[in-house]
Amino acid sequence: MRREGQPIVPPDLREKPRRRLNFPLGTYIMNEWQFSEPPNMVVFANRTIAEGKEPVLIFGRYPDGSYCAYTGEEVVDAEREITSVCLSHIVGADPTVCELADIQLGWWAIRETTSSPWVREQIPADEL
Repeated sequence: MRREGQPIVPPDLREKPRRRLNFPLGTYIMNEWQFSEPPNMVVFANRTIAEGKEPVLIFGRYPDGSYCAYTGEEVVDAEREITSVCLSHIVGADPTVCELADIQLGWWAIRETTSSPWVREQIPADEL
């Protein structure tokens, strides 16, 4: 029931309550989450990125829909060097990956340094 003096606002224009999700590397407001996948989506990443020791220089999406976040260094021992983390962990470590929320399947973006712009390209067949 409307109280006197309150404006009439259609239900679809009313502000939705903001639900906060807390993650180890940051706090996100769910209504502002830019990816279509949930924050707990798996990302394959270099262990050094997961541990916060190195930045993300390659971020992409394989044709099967899985995400990757790499340093750009050659991987010698995948079992030791690659781990899986939540997408929210990667976003918390490097919020600039949000610029890539719309990255297509089979594409990744590469940059030389954290201050360089992301350059998108198809993932080479030999990397799949």
